[in-house]
Amino acid sequence: MAHGGYAVIDVETTGLWPGRHHRIIEIGIVHLDADGEVEAAFETVVDPSRDLGPIHVHGLRSADVRGAPRFEHVVDDLCDRLRGRVVVAHNARFEAQFLAAEFARLGLESPLGPDGAGALCTMKLAPTYLPGAGRTLADCCAAIDVDLTDAHESLADATATARLLSAYLRMGDAQSSWWREWGRYAALQQWPTAETPRTTPHPRFAGGAGGADDGAHGPGRAAWRSRRRVARTPELAPVPSAGAVLSASGAVPPAAPAAVPPASPTGSMHLTGPVDLDLDRDVFGLTVEPAPAEPRFLERATELLPQLDLDRRQNQYAAMLDKALSDGYLSRDEADNLATLAVELDLDEPAREVLHDRYFASLVSTVWAHDVLSDDERRQVDAVAEMLRIAPHRRDAALVPSVVERAPRPADDDELDEFDVIEGLDESLGAAVETRAPTLARPDVGPLAPGARVALTGSLSQGRDVLVRSLERAGLVVWPAVTTETSLVVAADVACSSGKVRKALSYGVPVVDETQLPFVLARSRRSRTAA
Repeated sequence: MAHGGYAVIDVETTGLWPGRHHRIIEIGIVHLDADGEVEAAFETVVDPSRDLGPIHVHGLRSADVRGAPRFEHVVDDLCDRLRGRVVVAHNARFEAQFLAAEFARLGLESPLGPDGAGALCTMKLAPTYLPGAGRTLADCCAAIDVDLTDAHESLADATATARLLSAYLRMGDAQSSWWREWGRYAALQQWPTAETPRTTPHPRFAGGAGGADDGAHGPGRAAWRSRRRVARTPELAPVPSAGAVLSASGAVPPAAPAAVPPASPTGSMHLTGPVDLDLDRDVFGLTVEPAPAEPRFLERATELLPQLDLDRRQNQYAAMLDKALSDGYLSRDEADNLATLAVELDLDEPAREVLHDRYFASLVSTVWAHDVLSDDERRQVDAVAEMLRIAPHRRDAALVPSVVERAPRPADDDELDEFDVIEGLDESLGAAVETRAPTLARPDVGPLAPGARVALTGSLSQGRDVLVRSLERAGLVVWPAVTTETSLVVAADVACSSGKVRKALSYGVPVVDETQLPFVLARSRRSRTAA
C-alpha cells in the first residue's frame, strides 16, 4: 500500500478548553509527501459564532471572521484534506480535542479521537529526535534553525511543524518501517464524507449566533478564506500549481481503521454568521476575562522551557500548562480546567503538586537566565506561583536571583562561551543588553570520533554542499538538528543568535567558525592516525 503522505494541521481557537464553549477560529494544513516534501498548503478563518477570546495571542478580530465560513461549512473539505494522510500536529491532543468537539456538534466522529491517539505528535517525538529540546514548537524549531515567524497563525505554525516533521523523517531513516506503518494506519482511518449522516447542530450553534444560514455557503463546502495580512506566510517550497492541490472527495470510503496506531520508534506505544459582539461577554453570557496587554515575557519564557523527565501523562499536563501560560496569563478558569485535565489524565493531587513544583522551578530557572526581572515580571511570576499553589517559601525564593547558579567566566577571553552570545537569549526574553563582538570560537576543538554528529548553520561562504562532502569524507555525520548528542556546530558567524547556536551553547556543544573546520578535521585525522 502506497504511503499517502502527511497532513500537518494547526488550529487557532478562542481558548484552551472546548468543554467551555471554546471554538476553532482558524485552520492551517500543509501537505507533505511520504519523503517530507511539500505538496500543498491550505488555510481558512472560521466564524466561531462567539467572541474571539485572546485577540492578542492569535491576532484575529471580528472584522477578520465577518462573513467567514462556519465549521459546518468547511468540514467536508477539511476531511478530504486529511483523508488517507497521516495527520500530524505539535501537541496533537490539543488539535484533536477541538476537532472532536467540532465534529460532535455536527453528529460526526473524528478518527483522531479526543486524546489525539490517531495522530502523530511532533512534541512527543522530540525526545527521540531532539534530545534536550523543550516541549514547545518554538524550542523544537530552534534546534533545526527554523525561525517561528507569525507564531499563533495556523498556517505559520503548521508550516513550522511541517519543517520539523521533515527533519524527523531525515533523521529517522532507521525507523522507515515505522513511518510506513503510520501510512498504512492513516489509509484505514474513517473520515466522514459528504454523504455521512449528521445531526442538526445544537440550537445554540445552529446557523451561528445570527440565526439561520444566510445561504452564502453550501453545507460542508465553502471557499476557504485566508486571514488578512500584509505579507503572506513564507512557503516551504515553490508554490504548487492549482493542479497539485488534490482532493480526495469521491474516494471509496476506507475500511475499518486499525485498532491502535503504530508503536513509537523506540518500541513503546506512540505517545500516544457575522454578528456584533460584546467584547466583555460571549454569546452565552459568560464573562470574558481580560488578559494583560503585554504578554511577551511569560510567552517567551514558556517557549524556552526545557524538557522535564516526565511520563506521557505528566508531559501532556505540562504541555497544557505551556499553552495556558503562552498568553502571559493564567486565569482562574484555566487553573480550574487544569484540575479537570489532571483528573482525566489520572494524576492525583500529590502527583500534581510535585509536577507543579518541578514546572515552576524550570520556569524560574528560565526567566532568571537574563539576570534582571522588572517589577511587572516579578508580579507575573508571583501570580503563576499562586495559581499553581506553590508553597510560599518556594515562591519567595524564586524571586531572589541567587537561586540560579551561574558558571564562572572562563579565563581565556578568546574562547566563545554562553556569555558571548547571551544577548540572543536576553533579546528573546525582552531584556535590553549591550552587544559585544566575540572573537572566533573554540580554536582547540577536536578531535572528533568517526560517526560524530555535526550541524551546520548560517549562510556558509564555502557552500553547504562543499562542507557536507568534507565532513562525510572525514567519516562524520551531518545532522539537521542540534541536540545533546551533537558534537560540533559549524557556523557562518559564531556571534549570531540562530536557533542552532543558542541550542549548542545551552547544551555545551562547541561552535566553530567555518574557517576553523579544516583545523578540526586535521586534528581528527591526526588522532586517528596516532591511534
